[in-house]
Amino acid sequence: MVSERLGLLDDYTDGKTVDDLLKMNFEKTGISEMISYEEFEKKKYFTIPIAPDWKDEPPGMKRFYEDPDNNPLSIPSGKIEFSSQNLAKHFADDRERPPVPHWIEKGESHDERQSSERAKVYPLLMMSNHPRWRVHRPGKS
Repeated sequence: MVSERLGLLDDYTDGKTVDDLLKMNFEKTGISEMISYEEFEKKKYFTIPIAPDWKDEPPGMKRFYEDPDNNPLSIPSGKIEFSSQNLAKHFADDRERPPVPHWIEKGESHDERQSSERAKVYPLLMMSNHPRWRVHRPGKS
């Protein structure tokens, strides 16, 4: 609705409807290989099953560690990037997500200072990487 009021709806949605965008995102997650979109719409949720052989999976990025050329990461270089090529290309001027990661205590969308109003109510700050079986497109690490 905000993009529509700003006259940017078509730029923001590429001319797609809300239903088109929902279906597109559903398909990008990889869930479409496990449940149809119609079934998902009816049920309204889906629990990704645990792989039966999950105990046989090597920990973390072990395959990449052992042979990075044949087990590339799913980023442009396929390697660990100390400077993100995607962020530099698509969000070059984003001061909260710079290509070279570093601590940004306060920005337009967040305030992690211990002196912030939120810290008075929630004093414990937790930072975490993505879990291995995250909500994004399933895949092997």
